[in-house]
Amino acid sequence: MGVAVLVFFVHPVLIAIFAHLRGREQLTTTQMLAMLGVIGGLMAILLPGAETLDARGLGLAALAALGMCGVVLCAARAQEHASSVMVNLVSTAGSVLAFAILTAILGGWTTPREAAGWLGVVLAGFGIGVGLLAFLAALRRIGPVRASMLTIIEPLLGAALATLFLGERLGAVQWAGAAFMVAALVVFEAGARKVAHSRARGVASDVRGK
Repeated sequence: MGVAVLVFFVHPVLIAIFAHLRGREQLTTTQMLAMLGVIGGLMAILLPGAETLDARGLGLAALAALGMCGVVLCAARAQEHASSVMVNLVSTAGSVLAFAILTAILGGWTTPREAAGWLGVVLAGFGIGVGLLAFLAALRRIGPVRASMLTIIEPLLGAALATLFLGERLGAVQWAGAAFMVAALVVFEAGARKVAHSRARGVASDVRGK
């Protein structure tokens, strides 16, 4: 699973490269190096003890990464004309309808047999809804590149929670990778903030000049 997660979380880097090439985000050399540092730290966390590589699994993970790029870029564009809540509603409703039809075709319908199962379904749905809404709001405020890069912390949090609650242990290389990954994210975000502030000052100067 570690390799699949690693491949999937390349999507923030792909989004950043796409935005840079399209002229929507101007990445500095420091930010580009920080992105490589983030991926390197993630590799150190996920790759030790990874299972044997499977070509189909890698292909599906790569497809998921490309799909996530499309989701983020389309959501960012949609929010130019609609609220975060509306985009969340339409995208979630569309996904529910599509997967309901697919599940019916494949005959995969099943329901929980106990109250704990239903509680899990409800909490999972609530978590997905709140998480997606928060992400869409972040897209509106800090842009798709910064919002996506910050989501790379998800596997790091997963590893930390697994250590706390599931008894899993991280090796020295994994802890070093986690520290390096956090440091690289801090460097990337600091560079993004500096660029954003410079752009804001430029806009303010233009307004005063007029």
